[in-house]
Amino acid sequence: NAFEDETTWKVREGDDYDELAKEIFPKYRNALRAFQAFDFDDLVTEAVRLLQRRDDIREKWRAKIRYLMVDEYQDTNGSQLELVRCLVGEHKNVMVVGDDDQSIYAWRGADVRNILDFEHHFAGAKVVKLEENYRSIGAVLDVANAVLANSKARRHGKVLKNPPPEVLFEDFGNDALVFSLYYWLDVRSGTPARQVASDLRAMIEA
Repeated sequence: NAFEDETTWKVREGDDYDELAKEIFPKYRNALRAFQAFDFDDLVTEAVRLLQRRDDIREKWRAKIRYLMVDEYQDTNGSQLELVRCLVGEHKNVMVVGDDDQSIYAWRGADVRNILDFEHHFAGAKVVKLEENYRSIGAVLDVANAVLANSKARRHGKVLKNPPPEVLFEDFGNDALVFSLYYWLDVRSGTPARQVASDLRAMIEA
């Protein structure tokens, strides 16, 4: 996914994996050609090469895709970034969703700089931080924020927090049971479990 082939790939001397791959990679590429086949990464890299090489095909697909959204953008690699660039074109109608603090796939080529440099790659882009967390209680978020505060990596700073109870109630609508359970687990986490169970039972039976 870095657009490398057997002629451009640089072997790191002394690296056992690279030394072995140096022998296998050319044979693997030749086998793919013999079968007229692509592997998984080729499905993106070869598509990018085609779009870069053929203006007519690139413009055809740009006309078809007027709006583009990419999820889990922190886990995209170099070839996927180039694919987005090829498809977006002049209209720049692209939105991505991701969290640089959750980038965990560098071992398979993901490049967290794709999301960190998004505003550079797509001039005029606006960053919207989603810091309100509906999934975890406050105690969990406190631990997460403490861990993130010690990060030495370049990142989009954020502070995770729960929305206030009145916002939760509005979001949950008439589902008072769900809201109350969330409220008991977080805001009143020191309340004895027996009292929580009793109150929830009363709401269920109401």
